[in-house]
Amino acid sequence: MSYQLTEDQQLIQKNARDFAKQYLEPMAVQLDKTGEFPAEVVKKLASHDFLGWFLPAEFGGAEVGYLSYALGVEELSRASAAVASIVVNHSSAAYAINRWGTAEQKKKYLSALAKGEKLGAVAMSEPGPSVGQGPEAVIATQQDGGYILNGRKSYVANAGVADLYVVFGCTDPAAGAKSLTAFLVSAKAAGLEVGPKKSTMGLRARPTADVVFRNVAAEVLGTVNAGTPIAAELLAALAVAEAAQTVGVVGFAVEHAAKYAQQRVQFGRPIS
Repeated sequence: MSYQLTEDQQLIQKNARDFAKQYLEPMAVQLDKTGEFPAEVVKKLASHDFLGWFLPAEFGGAEVGYLSYALGVEELSRASAAVASIVVNHSSAAYAINRWGTAEQKKKYLSALAKGEKLGAVAMSEPGPSVGQGPEAVIATQQDGGYILNGRKSYVANAGVADLYVVFGCTDPAAGAKSLTAFLVSAKAAGLEVGPKKSTMGLRARPTADVVFRNVAAEVLGTVNAGTPIAAELLAALAVAEAAQTVGVVGFAVEHAAKYAQQRVQFGRPIS
């Protein structure tokens, strides 16, 4: 089996590396100090098609495949883990809609996500021991032919800057995770409240916060009570992207350490 990258994959890798050097490296340290959300950089990411790497071309995506996406994330992470994480969490929401959305939902959301007109986020973790457990678990209740959500999600990446949330909630408190269902929620929906921003080391420019739902209108993504396999696949896809982030961060750290070791003098001689 060959793991040689194709010419297209190598080109995507180079484009992401060049982007990171030009736009991210000069501001990465300052971004982590201030924690300011890099809105202008996100616009540049969109203009370079980095927000729709694996999305279908019919919706404005680059349609280059998940491996190319992971290669791009790795290169962005070398310069800024925070910016790469913004892309990863946005892309996870886009992945969910592309994978399980109806034709109408894809038409409604994917183009805007690929173009950066909307930023996505996934809200899965809760304050309780697991999803669907505890007094603040997100519970979905049928109302007027749709669903409303009540509860709290914890450590939501892109919270407060996202325009669209993929939210997991349970339709039956007694059944817990067996009734897990995926929903789409607009950030503008009445009753949605974003909590104070949390400080996350190395990721301060990527907003992270709790999101509270109080009778928030939501539309089903996929099938009611079939959210567990959706969550499992989405987490697996997210794990691949986060692994690429880790490789990028560690790779840059090793290179930086090796370069410093060649300059460092101890006891009258270089340590390398």
